[in-house]
Amino acid sequence: LLEALNTMIAKMDATSESYKNTDDNEFLNNMAKIKLYNAALNIKWDRLEHATDNIQWVLENFPNNPQAHYLSGEIYRLKAEDKNRLKNELNNKSWAELNKGHKKNELEEIWLKKSAEEYNSAINCGAKFADSYKGLAHLLYYKNDLDGALINLNKYLEIAPNAPDTRYIKNLIERINKGKIKQNLQAKEEK
Repeated sequence: LLEALNTMIAKMDATSESYKNTDDNEFLNNMAKIKLYNAALNIKWDRLEHATDNIQWVLENFPNNPQAHYLSGEIYRLKAEDKNRLKNELNNKSWAELNKGHKKNELEEIWLKKSAEEYNSAINCGAKFADSYKGLAHLLYYKNDLDGALINLNKYLEIAPNAPDTRYIKNLIERINKGKIKQNLQAKEEK
């Protein structure tokens, strides 16, 4: 089924130029939905470069699509958190080229910065797109910005109080609050 979907997308890509020249936006809107769905699946399967290709298509046609910016932020965040996700996808030559000329941890810093930019772009494009806040919260949590993570997790719950992952988010907020208490106690002990 996935192979058939990818084949259909490839065929649609080949003909999408002719649709751009018409007033028929329905085709592009449907393609964007398919590309975003495919990108989300590719992210789950750690096929980050494939997901990036899908997202780039959407952003070329819909530069203010908050979901595309959010998914792009997710890709950069996941690359920064675990380089092996990308390393396992690329061949040795591509991996070596990617790392060429970069100092240790430089790529991670670049990816973290781009991730924040994409999440913020998603928020700017659609302030009610809740996942953008959740993604930014995960990034800030990874960077140990607990206050920023809490602000964004609470904003996520404010926008999507009945989201399927509400219980997980509430547990994460609780863990962060416990971590903040622990940090405060350690800071007091150090004084």
